[in-house]
Amino acid sequence: LFAPLFQNGGLAAALVDDSLRVVDANKSFRAILGMPEEFCLRQYAAEHLPFFHTPGFGEKVEALMAGQGGAFEMSCAIDSPGAHEKQVQVRVLRLGGGESPPALLLLLSDQTGDQTRFQLLEAQVRTLTEKNQKLKQYIDSNLQVENFAYLASHDMKEPLRMIGNFSQLLAKRFGDRLDEEGREYLQFILDGVKNMNQFINDLLEYAHLDKIEHRLQPLEVPNMLLALLNSSLRAEIAEKQAQVQIGELPEKILACKEKVRLLFYHLLSNALKFHKEGEPPVVKISGKDKGKHWEFTVEDNGIGLSEEFYQKVFLIFKRLHPRHAYPGTGIGLAICKKIVAQH
Repeated sequence: LFAPLFQNGGLAAALVDDSLRVVDANKSFRAILGMPEEFCLRQYAAEHLPFFHTPGFGEKVEALMAGQGGAFEMSCAIDSPGAHEKQVQVRVLRLGGGESPPALLLLLSDQTGDQTRFQLLEAQVRTLTEKNQKLKQYIDSNLQVENFAYLASHDMKEPLRMIGNFSQLLAKRFGDRLDEEGREYLQFILDGVKNMNQFINDLLEYAHLDKIEHRLQPLEVPNMLLALLNSSLRAEIAEKQAQVQIGELPEKILACKEKVRLLFYHLLSNALKFHKEGEPPVVKISGKDKGKHWEFTVEDNGIGLSEEFYQKVFLIFKRLHPRHAYPGTGIGLAICKKIVAQH
Protein backbone atom coordinates (compact mmCIF):
# COMPACT_ATOMS: atom_id res chain seq x y z
CA LEU A 1 0.00 0.00 0.00
CA PHE A 2 2.85 2.37 0.81
CA ALA A 3 4.74 1.87 -2.48
CA PRO A 4 1.97 3.12 -4.85
CA LEU A 5 1.26 6.09 -2.57
CA PHE A 6 4.97 6.89 -2.43
CA GLN A 7 5.38 6.72 -6.21
CA ASN A 8 2.06 8.27 -7.31
CA GLY A 9 0.73 10.17 -4.28
CA GLY A 10 1.35 13.61 -5.78
CA LEU A 11 4.22 14.55 -3.46
CA ALA A 12 7.90 14.73 -4.44
CA ALA A 13 9.43 12.28 -1.98
CA ALA A 14 12.60 10.32 -1.27
CA LEU A 15 13.69 7.87 1.43
CA VAL A 16 17.13 7.96 3.07
CA ASP A 17 18.35 5.18 5.36
CA ASP A 18 20.34 5.39 8.62
CA SER A 19 23.64 5.53 6.69
CA LEU A 20 22.31 8.54 4.74
CA ARG A 21 22.07 6.63 1.48
CA VAL A 22 19.17 7.24 -0.92
CA VAL A 23 16.90 4.19 -0.73
CA ASP A 24 14.23 5.46 -3.15
CA ALA A 25 13.19 8.62 -4.94
CA ASN A 26 9.95 8.99 -6.90
CA LYS A 27 9.55 10.63 -10.31
CA SER A 28 8.35 13.96 -8.92
CA PHE A 29 11.38 14.22 -6.65
CA ARG A 30 13.78 13.39 -9.50
CA ALA A 31 12.06 15.87 -11.83
CA ILE A 32 12.48 18.83 -9.45
CA LEU A 33 16.19 18.10 -9.02
CA GLY A 34 16.76 17.14 -12.67
CA MET A 35 18.01 13.70 -11.65
CA PRO A 36 18.41 11.21 -14.52
CA GLU A 37 16.09 8.22 -14.80
CA GLU A 38 19.09 5.91 -14.58
CA PHE A 39 20.12 7.37 -11.19
CA CYS A 40 21.43 4.49 -9.10
CA LEU A 41 20.02 4.11 -5.61
CA ARG A 42 22.05 3.34 -2.46
CA GLN A 43 24.29 6.35 -3.13
CA TYR A 44 25.09 8.91 -0.45
CA ALA A 45 22.49 11.67 -0.26
CA ALA A 46 25.09 14.40 0.38
CA GLU A 47 26.76 13.59 -2.96
CA HIS A 48 23.64 13.72 -5.13
CA LEU A 49 21.02 15.87 -3.37
CA PRO A 50 22.18 19.50 -3.70
CA PHE A 51 20.14 20.89 -0.80
CA PHE A 52 22.30 18.80 1.59
CA HIS A 53 24.96 21.48 1.05
CA THR A 54 22.73 24.30 2.34
CA PRO A 55 24.37 25.76 5.49
CA GLY A 56 22.89 24.16 8.58
CA PHE A 57 21.04 21.40 6.70
CA GLY A 58 23.54 18.66 7.49
CA GLU A 59 23.60 19.56 11.18
CA LYS A 60 19.80 19.38 11.37
CA VAL A 61 19.85 15.96 9.67
CA GLU A 62 22.43 14.66 12.16
CA ALA A 63 20.34 15.93 15.09
CA LEU A 64 17.21 14.29 13.64
CA MET A 65 18.98 10.94 13.20
CA ALA A 66 20.19 11.20 16.79
CA GLY A 67 16.57 11.39 17.95
CA GLN A 68 16.46 15.13 18.61
CA GLY A 69 13.02 16.12 17.31
CA GLY A 70 10.77 14.50 14.73
CA ALA A 71 10.95 16.83 11.73
CA PHE A 72 12.32 20.06 10.34
CA GLU A 73 11.70 22.26 7.32
CA MET A 74 14.12 24.44 5.36
CA SER A 75 14.06 26.63 2.28
CA CYS A 76 17.05 25.96 0.01
CA ALA A 77 18.46 27.52 -3.17
CA ILE A 78 19.90 24.90 -5.53
CA ASP A 79 21.38 24.67 -9.02
CA SER A 80 19.43 22.23 -11.19
CA PRO A 81 20.85 20.74 -14.40
CA GLY A 82 19.53 22.56 -17.46
CA ALA A 83 17.79 25.24 -15.37
CA HIS A 84 18.48 28.42 -13.45
CA GLU A 85 18.71 28.47 -9.68
CA LYS A 86 15.70 26.91 -8.03
CA GLN A 87 14.16 27.70 -4.68
CA VAL A 88 12.89 24.53 -3.01
CA GLN A 89 11.21 23.84 0.28
CA VAL A 90 12.47 20.67 1.96
CA ARG A 91 10.58 18.97 4.79
CA VAL A 92 12.46 16.17 6.53
CA LEU A 93 10.62 13.70 8.78
CA ARG A 94 12.27 11.05 10.95
CA LEU A 95 10.76 7.57 10.62
CA GLY A 96 11.33 4.43 12.66
CA GLY A 97 13.41 4.48 15.82
CA GLY A 98 13.22 2.29 18.88
CA GLU A 99 14.13 -1.23 17.79
CA SER A 100 14.04 -0.23 14.11
CA PRO A 101 16.89 1.79 12.59
CA PRO A 102 15.89 5.40 11.89
CA ALA A 103 15.22 6.63 8.35
CA LEU A 104 14.35 9.95 6.76
CA LEU A 105 11.41 10.88 4.53
CA LEU A 106 12.25 13.90 2.35
CA LEU A 107 9.33 15.91 0.93
CA LEU A 108 10.29 18.46 -1.72
CA SER A 109 8.29 21.30 -3.24
CA ASP A 110 9.43 23.72 -5.96
CA GLN A 111 8.93 27.27 -4.72
CA THR A 112 10.41 28.92 -7.83
CA GLY A 113 8.31 31.78 -9.24
CA ASP A 114 4.80 32.62 -8.10
CA GLN A 115 4.08 29.37 -6.28
CA THR A 116 1.14 29.29 -3.91
CA ARG A 117 1.47 27.53 -0.56
CA PHE A 118 -1.09 24.85 -1.33
CA GLN A 119 1.67 22.26 -1.74
CA LEU A 120 2.96 22.96 1.77
CA LEU A 121 -0.54 22.72 3.20
CA GLU A 122 -1.11 19.46 1.34
CA ALA A 123 2.14 18.02 2.70
CA GLN A 124 1.21 19.00 6.25
CA VAL A 125 -2.33 17.60 5.91
CA ARG A 126 -0.86 14.33 4.64
CA THR A 127 1.59 14.30 7.54
CA LEU A 128 -1.26 14.76 10.01
CA THR A 129 -3.22 11.99 8.28
CA GLU A 130 -0.25 9.64 8.69
CA LYS A 131 -0.04 10.52 12.38
CA ASN A 132 -3.79 9.97 12.62
CA GLN A 133 -3.38 6.44 11.24
CA LYS A 134 -0.56 5.73 13.69
CA LEU A 135 -2.79 6.85 16.56
CA LYS A 136 -5.56 4.50 15.43
CA GLN A 137 -3.12 1.57 15.30
CA TYR A 138 -1.75 2.57 18.69
CA ILE A 139 -5.21 2.55 20.27
CA ASP A 140 -6.22 -0.72 18.60
CA SER A 141 -3.20 -2.43 20.14
CA ASN A 142 -4.22 -1.12 23.61
CA LEU A 143 -0.72 0.15 24.42
CA GLN A 144 -0.21 3.03 26.85
CA VAL A 145 -3.56 4.77 26.32
CA GLU A 146 -2.48 7.48 28.78
CA ASN A 147 0.03 8.79 26.21
CA PHE A 148 -2.60 9.48 23.58
CA ALA A 149 -3.62 12.83 25.04
CA TYR A 150 -0.01 14.02 25.12
CA LEU A 151 0.68 12.82 21.59
CA ALA A 152 -2.52 14.28 20.15
CA SER A 153 -2.31 17.66 21.85
CA HIS A 154 1.42 18.26 21.33
CA ASP A 155 2.11 16.50 18.04
CA MET A 156 -1.11 17.20 16.15
CA LYS A 157 -3.00 20.17 17.56
CA GLU A 158 -0.32 22.80 17.01
CA PRO A 159 0.31 22.07 13.29
CA LEU A 160 -3.44 21.64 12.80
CA ARG A 161 -4.06 25.07 14.32
CA MET A 162 -1.39 26.54 12.03
CA ILE A 163 -2.97 24.96 8.92
CA GLY A 164 -6.41 26.25 9.90
CA ASN A 165 -5.19 29.79 10.59
CA PHE A 166 -3.10 29.93 7.43
CA SER A 167 -5.96 28.58 5.28
CA GLN A 168 -8.34 31.18 6.70
CA LEU A 169 -5.75 33.86 5.96
CA LEU A 170 -5.46 32.61 2.37
CA ALA A 171 -9.23 32.68 1.97
CA LYS A 172 -9.47 36.20 3.37
CA ARG A 173 -6.60 37.76 1.43
CA PHE A 174 -6.55 35.83 -1.83
CA GLY A 175 -9.99 34.21 -2.07
CA ASP A 176 -11.18 36.61 -4.77
CA ARG A 177 -8.11 35.79 -6.90
CA LEU A 178 -8.74 32.03 -6.90
CA ASP A 179 -10.81 30.30 -9.54
CA GLU A 180 -13.66 27.97 -8.60
CA GLU A 181 -11.34 24.95 -8.41
CA GLY A 182 -8.91 26.80 -6.15
CA ARG A 183 -11.69 27.85 -3.78
CA GLU A 184 -12.93 24.26 -3.74
CA TYR A 185 -9.46 23.00 -2.77
CA LEU A 186 -9.21 25.63 -0.03
CA GLN A 187 -12.62 24.64 1.38
CA PHE A 188 -11.50 21.00 1.31
CA ILE A 189 -8.54 21.92 3.53
CA LEU A 190 -10.74 23.92 5.93
CA ASP A 191 -13.25 21.05 6.21
CA GLY A 192 -10.40 18.62 6.77
CA VAL A 193 -9.02 20.77 9.60
CA LYS A 194 -12.47 20.91 11.22
CA ASN A 195 -12.94 17.13 11.01
CA MET A 196 -9.43 16.40 12.29
CA ASN A 197 -9.90 18.82 15.19
CA GLN A 198 -13.12 17.04 16.18
CA PHE A 199 -11.33 13.70 15.97
CA ILE A 200 -8.53 14.94 18.25
CA ASN A 201 -11.00 16.34 20.79
CA ASP A 202 -12.92 13.03 20.88
CA LEU A 203 -9.67 11.11 21.16
CA LEU A 204 -8.58 13.29 24.07
CA GLU A 205 -11.94 12.64 25.73
CA TYR A 206 -11.49 8.88 25.27
CA ALA A 207 -7.98 8.98 26.73
CA HIS A 208 -9.08 11.26 29.59
CA LEU A 209 -11.48 8.60 30.91
CA ASP A 210 -8.56 6.73 32.45
CA LYS A 211 -7.44 9.86 34.27
CA ILE A 212 -10.79 10.73 35.83
CA GLU A 213 -10.89 9.57 39.44
CA HIS A 214 -13.42 6.73 39.53
CA ARG A 215 -15.12 7.79 42.74
CA LEU A 216 -18.63 6.42 43.27
CA GLN A 217 -21.05 8.98 44.72
CA PRO A 218 -24.83 9.30 45.05
CA LEU A 219 -26.07 10.65 41.71
CA GLU A 220 -29.57 12.11 41.25
CA VAL A 221 -30.32 10.75 37.78
CA PRO A 222 -33.44 12.85 36.90
CA ASN A 223 -31.71 16.11 37.87
CA MET A 224 -28.57 15.13 35.96
CA LEU A 225 -30.58 14.40 32.81
CA LEU A 226 -32.62 17.61 33.03
CA ALA A 227 -29.43 19.64 33.42
CA LEU A 228 -27.89 17.87 30.41
CA LEU A 229 -30.94 18.44 28.20
CA ASN A 230 -31.07 22.12 29.12
CA SER A 231 -27.38 22.80 28.56
CA SER A 232 -25.15 20.76 26.25
CA LEU A 233 -27.98 19.29 24.15
CA ARG A 234 -30.40 22.20 24.23
CA ALA A 235 -29.42 23.75 20.88
CA GLU A 236 -29.49 20.41 19.01
CA ILE A 237 -32.89 19.51 20.46
CA ALA A 238 -34.33 22.88 19.41
CA GLU A 239 -32.76 22.74 15.94
CA LYS A 240 -34.22 19.30 15.18
CA GLN A 241 -37.51 19.95 17.01
CA ALA A 242 -36.90 16.79 18.98
CA GLN A 243 -39.00 15.37 21.82
CA VAL A 244 -37.21 13.82 24.76
CA GLN A 245 -39.43 11.78 27.06
CA ILE A 246 -38.19 10.73 30.49
CA GLY A 247 -39.85 7.60 31.89
CA GLU A 248 -39.37 5.78 35.18
CA LEU A 249 -35.93 6.42 36.65
CA PRO A 250 -34.23 5.82 39.99
CA GLU A 251 -33.99 8.89 42.19
CA LYS A 252 -30.38 8.10 43.03
CA ILE A 253 -27.69 5.65 41.98
CA LEU A 254 -24.12 5.15 43.10
CA ALA A 255 -21.87 6.13 40.18
CA CYS A 256 -19.06 8.35 38.96
CA LYS A 257 -20.95 11.57 38.22
CA GLU A 258 -18.68 12.93 35.48
CA LYS A 259 -18.52 9.66 33.56
CA VAL A 260 -22.25 8.88 33.73
CA ARG A 261 -23.06 12.38 32.49
CA LEU A 262 -20.68 11.79 29.56
CA LEU A 263 -22.32 8.41 28.92
CA PHE A 264 -25.81 9.87 28.60
CA TYR A 265 -24.52 12.80 26.56
CA HIS A 266 -23.14 10.51 23.84
CA LEU A 267 -26.15 8.17 23.88
CA LEU A 268 -28.59 11.07 23.51
CA SER A 269 -26.42 12.85 20.97
CA ASN A 270 -26.40 9.68 18.84
CA ALA A 271 -30.17 9.32 19.15
CA LEU A 272 -30.63 12.90 17.93
CA LYS A 273 -28.11 12.55 15.10
CA PHE A 274 -29.35 9.35 13.42
CA HIS A 275 -32.95 10.40 12.83
CA LYS A 276 -35.05 9.79 9.73
CA GLU A 277 -35.14 12.48 7.08
CA GLY A 278 -38.13 14.79 7.57
CA GLU A 279 -39.16 13.17 10.86
CA PRO A 280 -38.35 14.96 14.15
CA PRO A 281 -36.50 12.72 16.63
CA VAL A 282 -38.41 11.23 19.55
CA VAL A 283 -36.15 9.92 22.31
CA LYS A 284 -37.28 7.98 25.39
CA ILE A 285 -35.14 7.44 28.49
CA SER A 286 -36.04 4.92 31.18
CA GLY A 287 -34.48 2.63 33.78
CA LYS A 288 -35.26 -0.71 35.43
CA ASP A 289 -34.12 -2.05 38.78
CA LYS A 290 -32.37 -5.37 38.14
CA GLY A 291 -31.53 -6.07 41.77
CA LYS A 292 -27.74 -5.71 41.76
CA HIS A 293 -27.73 -3.03 39.09
CA TRP A 294 -29.90 -0.63 37.11
CA GLU A 295 -30.56 -1.15 33.40
CA PHE A 296 -31.02 2.12 31.50
CA THR A 297 -32.60 2.32 28.05
CA VAL A 298 -32.36 5.09 25.44
CA GLU A 299 -34.87 4.46 22.63
CA ASP A 300 -35.46 6.55 19.51
CA ASN A 301 -37.43 6.55 16.27
CA GLY A 302 -34.29 6.87 14.15
CA ILE A 303 -32.86 4.89 11.24
CA GLY A 304 -32.16 1.81 13.35
CA LEU A 305 -29.30 -0.67 13.29
CA SER A 306 -28.94 -4.17 11.80
CA GLU A 307 -28.27 -6.93 14.29
CA GLU A 308 -24.95 -7.74 12.62
CA PHE A 309 -23.60 -4.38 13.81
CA TYR A 310 -24.70 -4.63 17.48
CA GLN A 311 -21.14 -5.33 18.65
CA LYS A 312 -19.15 -3.56 15.93
CA VAL A 313 -20.81 -0.20 16.54
CA PHE A 314 -19.08 0.04 19.94
CA LEU A 315 -15.58 -0.42 18.49
CA ILE A 316 -13.44 2.70 18.45
CA PHE A 317 -13.29 4.47 15.04
CA LYS A 318 -16.06 2.20 13.69
CA ARG A 319 -18.34 4.19 11.38
CA LEU A 320 -21.37 2.62 9.69
CA HIS A 321 -22.25 5.63 7.55
CA PRO A 322 -20.22 8.02 5.36
CA ARG A 323 -19.18 11.28 7.00
CA HIS A 324 -21.17 13.43 4.54
CA ALA A 325 -24.39 11.64 5.58
CA TYR A 326 -23.84 11.67 9.35
CA PRO A 327 -20.90 13.62 10.79
CA GLY A 328 -18.82 12.14 13.58
CA THR A 329 -15.58 10.36 14.40
CA GLY A 330 -16.71 6.89 15.47
CA ILE A 331 -15.51 7.37 19.05
CA GLY A 332 -18.71 8.33 20.93
CA LEU A 333 -20.12 4.82 21.46
CA ALA A 334 -16.65 3.48 22.26
CA ILE A 335 -16.59 6.03 25.10
CA CYS A 336 -19.99 4.75 26.26
CA LYS A 337 -18.79 1.15 26.26
CA LYS A 338 -15.69 2.07 28.25
CA ILE A 339 -17.69 3.99 30.88
CA VAL A 340 -20.14 1.10 31.37
CA ALA A 341 -17.23 -1.35 31.67
CA GLN A 342 -15.61 0.83 34.32
CA HIS A 343 -18.78 0.62 36.43
